[in-house]
Order: sequence, then structure tokens, then C-alpha cells
Amino acid sequence: GRAEKEYIRWRRQSTKYELAYIYYKAIKMNLLDLPDEILVFILKKMNVVDTLYRQSAIHDRLDRLLFDHLYVDELDFTIKSWDNSISPMNDLIIDRVCEQILPHIHDKVRKLIVEPSAVARVLHAVDFPNVSSLSLMNFSTKILIEHLIQNRNRLKVLLEKMTHLHVYLIDDIGNDFNLFELIISQSKSLLELTFHQSSQISDRDISISQFSSTNSSTLTKLNIELKTFDDCLFLLDGRFPSLSHYIVYIEEISSNLSSIDNRDNFSQLKSFSLTSYKQTYAYDDLLVPFLQRMLNLEELHLSVSVTKRDASTVVDGNHLQTNILTHLSQLKRFHFSIHTSLYRLNHDVENQIAYPSNDQLQQQVRSYVHECSANNIYRCHVYSIPYQFKVFLRLSSTFTTDMFINVRTLVIYDTISWDYHFFHKVSKCFPFIKTLMICNSSAKKIFEEYPIVTFNRLIDLDLRLTHITYIQQLLCNRYTHLPRFCKLHIYYEQLMLLTNNFTSDPNQFNCAQIKSLSINECFVRSENFSQFFPLLE
Repeated sequence: GRAEKEYIRWRRQSTKYELAYIYYKAIKMNLLDLPDEILVFILKKMNVVDTLYRQSAIHDRLDRLLFDHLYVDELDFTIKSWDNSISPMNDLIIDRVCEQILPHIHDKVRKLIVEPSAVARVLHAVDFPNVSSLSLMNFSTKILIEHLIQNRNRLKVLLEKMTHLHVYLIDDIGNDFNLFELIISQSKSLLELTFHQSSQISDRDISISQFSSTNSSTLTKLNIELKTFDDCLFLLDGRFPSLSHYIVYIEEISSNLSSIDNRDNFSQLKSFSLTSYKQTYAYDDLLVPFLQRMLNLEELHLSVSVTKRDASTVVDGNHLQTNILTHLSQLKRFHFSIHTSLYRLNHDVENQIAYPSNDQLQQQVRSYVHECSANNIYRCHVYSIPYQFKVFLRLSSTFTTDMFINVRTLVIYDTISWDYHFFHKVSKCFPFIKTLMICNSSAKKIFEEYPIVTFNRLIDLDLRLTHITYIQQLLCNRYTHLPRFCKLHIYYEQLMLLTNNFTSDPNQFNCAQIKSLSINECFVRSENFSQFFPLLE
């Protein structure tokens, strides 16, 4: 019948277009007319907990699929919103799943994702004998500490047997109690730990250097955000002897402030990833010698911004070959994105700049150069291809034409005018960006009518450091199409100029779908404001 034909068609051509067509046809027909393989595929596209609430106890065959150990392997009691923020699940859903469904599947669950409003109900409903991975989302430090210090608390008991733990906090960590140390001390079987804080926190990175007793003999992988380079060194002082995979985000790489004595080689590390967005002057003195001590390293991810003054060299292919690769003989994978800003302040000395060499590292290096002779600034960006990082900072108009399919956040910085072709190039080379920030105070070049530029995945747009001509380019729908755009950062004065004091035709702007508007100053809404932003309260 019809369902069998759809199944054969899916098996022959399982492209995304065919799958989307089958999904559409499944809505038009009875789900139970579909073969198990297609039905499971559709169910996996939905939140498992929500699907259990809405679809269980309808049909025996559907229950068999829903209660299968492969389907209920991971239960997520959170909702991801349009802006990727985490929200609580409806109380009715949580209560019914806890009371009527968890007793039938609790021994099949291996991964749990919970947030504060659900954690008590979920963990008190049943025991989870086979759960080994736990994700704690949107917890405040205070609430999480309360759970962990209470005797016989279910979360505390569960934590003791976790091998994989992911903690995401929504507030700053106080100095009066070390939550990180508490988690380490209670997690007796921990193999992997992720410890992050919300990106909404201005001072979000933690400092652990003052704590000396944190240790674990079982931890093999650590993913953490830290405040200083000293903190990164402290965690490699022997307190985690089995640590082989280290992923660290550092707020600032600066000269050592403490008397850390861990000059031994980091021979236990097999994989190391370091990301730091703030510019550092300590690259040559701290970071390079630090990396050279990882003698057994097999995989390295490095994303940093380097600043130099009156230097003769920048970080290019030759530098990476001489100062890193020759010291790491076991290295098999090296992904990097290194931006160098060289300020020539000594006008009496004619610096000889070593420009990037793009043919190094077996043709796997890409680079572009941007020199501002008026300001005596030389900028160079070298990166590996394929580009593996989700963030790309300080893109300029001289960038090379590559496909950056992993980038989700793009910051463009330039001092020269752009034309249509630049925006077209960006949209093609960065097809999956969700967040875009533009910094350019130079008016754009006047250009004729060209085809509309489209950013299909763009959600968040920051135009506060942008000339009004680029604001017009991106927010006028005659120039740019933004089908998913819903979050805008802009100054009120810029909005006034763009809309001619809100007297222009609202239909010519990409504003009707905006759900979040960040202006960062007090203002009185004009009479026509809601016509431009109808979704704002």
C-alpha cells in the first residue's frame, strides 16, 4: 500500500529532501500506517519526554517503540527555546511522566538532563540504576550546593556513581564556597566533567587557583571555563593524574601572578584544546613554552588572539612549524585559529614583518593579511582548513574564500568600506552562522541594485558598532533576507535614523519577526514603534 511505497522510496533515496517529504506525508496520514523504521526516525526528531507524555498509552505497537531501550536511553527534561536558551518543561508533562511512565522505563535510562524545577520530582519518582551521564542545566550555585550538602539527597547519591557529568550554571560562583571542589570530592567514579557558566554572566569564568585539595584519580576528561592562565596551570599540577583530555576556555592569558611550580612535562595529556578571545601579550613567553611541554600530545585545538608591539614576526605557518610542530612529535591533528595584531609604535625602527606563508603545514594553512599603514597596525590571521571552531573573530574584507560550515558566531571588524560583494561572499562562506556582529565605522560604498543577500540561519544581529549604511544594508529587506532573524542589538539613535523617526514604511524592514530588542539605554517608544516591532511586548 501507500506506506510500503513510502518506505521503499526512503530506503532508496534518504536525502534530507526525501526525509522532509516523508515527514510531511506522515502528518497527512496515520502514523501507525508507517513502518517501524520510519516511525522511529520521526519519533527521534522530537523530545523524548514530551513524546512519551503525548503518544504513550495510545496503541500497543507505539508503546513498544516508545519504551524500547534505544529510544529512552536519554531523557531530556528541558526545552530549548528559539534563541538556544534552556527553559523548564511544563509541570503537567513532568508529573505524568514521573508518575506513570518512569516506573516502566527507569532501568533503561542511561542519560539524564534536568533543570532545577524538575530535578527533585524526577529523582524522587524512581531509582535510575543504569544512569551514568547526568546534565544539570540552569542551576544557580546556591541551589546546587544545597542539593549536594544535604544528607541522603537523591542528587548527591546519584552524583557518586556518575561517570559523565555536565554542569551549566546561571550565576556567578561566590568565593565563599568552591562548588567545583565539592563536585570533584563527591564524584567518586567521574571520568568526564564539563563545568560551564551561562554566557549571560559578564564575569562568568571561575578561578580555582586558591584551592589546593581538589583531586580525582579517575578523571580523564575535563571541559572547563577559567579566569586566568594560572588556573589552567593549577589543574595540571598533579591533582588529576589520569587526565588525558583537557578542554579549557580562559578569559585572559597574562603573565603569571603566582608561584606555581609545575615545570614537569605534561606527558599524560593526549588531547588539549585552548580558547581565549581576549588579546594576549604573553603568547611567546607563556603559551608557546607551555605547549612545547606536551610531549605525548596527539590532538591540539588552539584558538587565540595575539598582540605584539614592535616585533619583527607574527604567528604564521613558519612559526607554527618551528615553535610547535617540531616539539610535538606525536601530534596527529592540529586545528588552529590564531589572530595576530602587531602595533608598530617605534617609528625610528623600520620593522621587517614576516608575512604569513600560506603554503606551510602541507597546504592545510589558510591566512589573510590586513595592514592599516595609517595607524601602523599589521594584522594577520592563520587558521587550519577545514575550520573546526564555532566562533570566528575579527574577519576582514581580505579573508580567503573557504567554506566555514562549523562557524555559528561571526564577528566582522574592518576599517575600510565594504560593497555588496563582501556581504555576498560572507553569506556564501559562512552559511550556518546564527550570531553576527559587525564593527565598521566607514560608510559603505554606494552600489547598484544586486540580488538580495540571504543569511538563512541568522538569529542574532549586533549592529551597535556599525555605520548606518550597513544597518540599512542588513535591516532593509530589499537588500538582505533574514528568514530566522529574531534578536537585534542596536542603539536607539541608529533606529531613529534607519526608520526616519519611525515614519517610514515598516514593511520595508526586517523587524516584524524580532522577539528580543537590546538597546541598552532608556527611551520612550514612539507612537509607531509597535508597527515596526509587533512581537515585542
